[in-house]
Order: sequence, then structure tokens, then C-alpha cells
Amino acid sequence: MMNLLNIINVAIALGVGFVLLLAMAILLIRVRGQIAKMREDPTTRNLEIEIGNLKMSIAELGTRLAVVERDMSTVPQRPRGNINLSKRGQVLRLHRRGDAAPEIASAVGLRRGEVELIIKLQKLSFAGQGNHVRV
Repeated sequence: MMNLLNIINVAIALGVGFVLLLAMAILLIRVRGQIAKMREDPTTRNLEIEIGNLKMSIAELGTRLAVVERDMSTVPQRPRGNINLSKRGQVLRLHRRGDAAPEIASAVGLRRGEVELIIKLQKLSFAGQGNHVRV
């Protein structure tokens, strides 16, 4: 009789264990289904795309910051050539010659932003006067 009770208890324990295992499997299937639905949701896709765009923007800003830090760390060289020309005149002369703003900045001893500002102001002053002079 005792042996039969032990067998019945083991069978009940196995049955309960099987039911719990089956319930967990069903719960796992439901959770996976909900996750799949979330992935198919356009809002979730849009958020994933937006996160990707933000990561690219952050990387681009990091690159720009590195350029700015590099420009700030370089010591400008002394102007070459005609010393009696003003820095503004030198900037415009080098720009007309086709030099890029960083090269002009280093040659004249100004920051790149200052060089770009001089060039833009020159363009605006000629555009405001109706002149079509190449700057």
C-alpha cells in the first residue's frame, strides 16, 4: 500500500510539473508573439530608424568636433610674401588664387572661421552693390 502511495505521489508530482512546464511554454509563445507584433509595428520601426539617424548624427558631430579641436590646436604660421598687405587683403588674394580656408588661415595667421567670415562679407558687399566680381 505504501509503495502504491509513493507511485501515486510521484505521478501527481510529474503531472503537476508537466502542467507547469506546459504553462511556461504557452506563456513563452505568447511573449514571443507580442515581441514579433511590436517589431512589425510601424511606430517601433520609425523609432528604430530615428535611433539609427541619431547615431549617425552623433558620429558626424564627433567628426566635426575633432576638426574644430585640430584647428584650435594648430598654431598659425607667419604670413608669407608681401608683409605690407593687410590680413584682409591677403585673405582675399589667397581665396581668389583658389586656396582653401584652412590653408589661408594658416598662411595669414587667422582662425578658419575668421577667414570664412572675411570671404563671406566680401561676397555680400559685392552682391549688395550689384557687382559681379569674383571673390
